Amino acid sequence: MRRLHGFGILDTPAESSFDAITRLAAMSLRTPIAQINFIDETRQWCKSAWGLQPRAVSRGESLCAHALVAGDMLVIPNATEDERFRDHPQVVGEPRVVFYAGAVLRTSDGAGLGTLCAIDHEPHSITDDEEVALRTLANCAVTCLEGRLAAKQLSDAQGRLEAARHNRDEFLAMLAHELRAPLAPIHTAVEVLARAEATDTQLAWAQQILRRHVRYMSRKRGTSDVLTEDRDFQTGVRS
Repeated sequence: MRRLHGFGILDTPAESSFDAITRLAAMSLRTPIAQINFIDETRQWCKSAWGLQPRAVSRGESLCAHALVAGDMLVIPNATEDERFRDHPQVVGEPRVVFYAGAVLRTSDGAGLGTLCAIDHEPHSITDDEEVALRTLANCAVTCLEGRLAAKQLSDAQGRLEAARHNRDEFLAMLAHELRAPLAPIHTAVEVLARAEATDTQLAWAQQILRRHVRYMSRKRGTSDVLTEDRDFQTGVRS
């Protein structure tokens, strides 16, 4: 049932793509009714119905739940003469099922979601071609579901990628700012060390500047605090 909930299909409005599938199923099997039903933990919920007003029923009163348990195609030529189903609520009550053929809506990884079923109020036979047609239409319904889910997952992944790019850009901008601040005094200190005429006091100042900024970059001290100390120290050296 987790796979079913992952599609986000339950309790959604009617859609023309699913309505087209139930219409084709009714026409292919020559029945007045066809439905796409999804089965969760407690109920049968109808996404699309041709020839019948959609309504939810409990899982225990669902013929489609039997098809889901069987795991494949469930065909009942005449439910009134079938000991398994002649007292079933959907046979003795609405929608007065006599003929039933249900193909399981099975995902590409094997999870059963519900059925595409064709229903008649009269006994009915089903040919091999009709069975193939019902299976094919059931696969079309699942392909529609999986395609929409894949598109949503792709959109979500693109959103996460854009967020990651934004976070990366913000981090690089912050890093560039943090690196620019100590680079100027470090550059000055390196130039002082390279001067042959530099005094001992200037050399000591340059060395201290380098040590201070190495500590800053390793301890992540506040840039403004370190630069203030540099200016104060430099003023003291020059005076």
